[in-house]
Amino acid sequence: MDALTSLDGLTALPAIRHLSLHGNAITNVDSLTTLPPSWLDLTGNPLSPAALGIIGDLCRANWAITWDGGSCGSLCIYASCTR
Repeated sequence: MDALTSLDGLTALPAIRHLSLHGNAITNVDSLTTLPPSWLDLTGNPLSPAALGIIGDLCRANWAITWDGGSCGSLCIYASCTR
C-alpha cells in the first residue's frame, strides 16, 4: 500500500473535524493553515522542521494535534469526552 505523501487538496474539504494521518509519509503540512481548527493525528510521519513550526502555530490556533514529538489542544472540542 502506498503512503500518503501530501496534504494538497485538503482546502476543498473545509468541514473536516477529525483527520487521522497516522503512519504516512507526510513531511509538509502547509496546506493545513487554510483550514479551520480540527483534531489531527500526525503520529508516524517524518515531519520536517518547518512542519513542526507550523504545528506550533496550529496549536496556538486551537487545533488538537498529536505527533511523535508531543500533543496539544483538547480533542474534547471536536469529540464528546463525556460518557
